[in-house]
Amino acid sequence: MKTKLYAPGKPLENGCRGLFRKNIIYYREKRGLTQAAAAAEAGTAKITWIKYERGDRFPTAELLDSVAEALDVSVQSLFRPRPKSAVVSRRQTA
Repeated sequence: MKTKLYAPGKPLENGCRGLFRKNIIYYREKRGLTQAAAAAEAGTAKITWIKYERGDRFPTAELLDSVAEALDVSVQSLFRPRPKSAVVSRRQTA
């Protein structure tokens, strides 16, 4: 019996998809952008951006540059773990 590593609707928390998902949320909030504003700057639809943040979808290689540019970071930083002290909780921002 094979183990599913990823199931739709359940974001993969480890690996590049999990890092990407967490980092785009972090950098979007750090810039003070809404999901709609970040999506517009990246040239994609708001629902697409929401799916990136939920881990339901992953951008194409071409769109990764646009996502990084919209967040004012490098593509590499979207896949790097951040120190625990850099994590922004929703409770801290509210």
